[in-house]
Amino acid sequence: LTFSYTVDNSAVATVDANGVVTAVAAGTANITATTTDGTNLTSDPCVVTVSNVKVTAVDLAQESAVVRVGASVTLSATVSPESATNKKVNWSSSKDFATVADGVVTGVSAGTTTITAESDEDKYIKATCSVEVVDASDLQTEIANGNAALSSAVEGTEIGTYKVGSKSTFSSAIATAQAVFDNAMATQAQVDMALSTLKAAAK
Repeated sequence: LTFSYTVDNSAVATVDANGVVTAVAAGTANITATTTDGTNLTSDPCVVTVSNVKVTAVDLAQESAVVRVGASVTLSATVSPESATNKKVNWSSSKDFATVADGVVTGVSAGTTTITAESDEDKYIKATCSVEVVDASDLQTEIANGNAALSSAVEGTEIGTYKVGSKSTFSSAIATAQAVFDNAMATQAQVDMALSTLKAAAK
């Protein structure tokens, strides 16, 4: 005999032509089999109860990150198991150095904050990422000032001129500072060191 299958609540479960039932959401559904040989005999309903699949873990792809003031970095959260009924994650930042929405962390001011991804189902199931927000605006300004001074600088022995060979040294210092500024992963300590070094070279 062959059968066709029907379900009275497809919002809870579905059934295919082979009688394979797939859970959709928590609840109860009735599955019925009917013969297809012309007799149209129908079985008693098979009651299928779908229970919620609880969340067991929330993981973040990274434990630490660096972001510049005004820039953003996206954190990715994974909820386990894959079949969990409620996979929603709530995001929060422990301090005002950064904001977070749907995993997108935006730097506000220099400092370190902890970003938390928390299971909507169970607040005790969560993962965290330490995010350092770096302010490189002073370094950017000093680099611009350095380039302007370098372009007009004159080497010589007269008063008001730069020591012979100093332009090359200053140019190298600017290039080093620029490399730090261009490195999106540079920490605040590295940015501050580059700023200090460049200021010293400009004297």
